[in-house]
Amino acid sequence: MEDVQNVIIDGYKTGSVKALGQQAITREAGVRLSGDLDCAIPDKPGKDGSLPVRCTGRTTGGEQVTFVGTATGVNYRGPGAVSAVGVFTATIGGKQVFRRTCLGEC
Repeated sequence: MEDVQNVIIDGYKTGSVKALGQQAITREAGVRLSGDLDCAIPDKPGKDGSLPVRCTGRTTGGEQVTFVGTATGVNYRGPGAVSAVGVFTATIGGKQVFRRTCLGEC
């Protein structure tokens, strides 16, 4: 369990979950973000080993973007082959644009 927790924390530190969330938002919602999402990331995982993520930002059109979820794993399978596992939801302007259990190369 500790190895899984370390992988999740490392994924946060390297920005993997944030980058994968931004990519999913732009692809699935067909919008452009005005910049990187601003994410709140805890220093330690929860008792179950998962880590919550909460990010906010704006589209280039000014709509509020919210990306929330709980990461239970980050998988690295080589350059360009990264995935985050858990439950993730994105909203734009208060409307849900996706709910997924995996981000990236799933």
